[in-house]
Amino acid sequence: MVLPLGFGVLLGQLGPSVLVSIGALNVLLILLTTEPDRWWKVLGVAAIVNAAAFTAGAALGMVSILMAVPLAGLAILTIEVLSYRTARPELMIVVSACFVIGLGLRTGRSVFLPGVFGSFLLGGAWALILVALSARWHRDRPDAFPPTEPLGEALLGRVGRAHWISAFATGVAISIGLAVGVVLRLPRDYWVLLTTIVVMRSSLTATLERMGSRVVGTILGA
Repeated sequence: MVLPLGFGVLLGQLGPSVLVSIGALNVLLILLTTEPDRWWKVLGVAAIVNAAAFTAGAALGMVSILMAVPLAGLAILTIEVLSYRTARPELMIVVSACFVIGLGLRTGRSVFLPGVFGSFLLGGAWALILVALSARWHRDRPDAFPPTEPLGEALLGRVGRAHWISAFATGVAISIGLAVGVVLRLPRDYWVLLTTIVVMRSSLTATLERMGSRVVGTILGA
């Protein structure tokens, strides 16, 4: 993560380099819940989907607050359902976090969305290069990464009643929380923290250690 930031400082483009670092970080965080034999099936998609979610969040952040709050909840619900439907549940938390970090990106001026998408996607591509370089080392050292938890039926590509309830509860909770933030005039950093924490609830099988890693990583990226 230091390399993109270093180039950004040298080139005087720290803003885009931060987006590159966040894009790479959020792809690498998915390694915590992905079996090695599923790395390329999940991570290749993650690089693109994370960038798209981040850009969509940034775009939504430029519209009226009254529209952004309910649409944010709907977006999180959609991300969660699609992650199960496509049999890639590992993407659910990180993609949701990318979306809400983008949502909190606005600083009172418009954002150049193609540049945002390109920088974030470049970070995802850099992460894939890092994963490829580490793959041989991982094969030589089977215990290099902690074992992931079995995902069971989540890999079947089915969206059951429990998944819909989970997604609906997450979306509603986020909308209510963001509405409270708007009423109390809380900064958009609150949006990032709230949504990340609420989305964590949807991963019932995650351990506290892995949840902590995702929260810390996402907050540092934000």
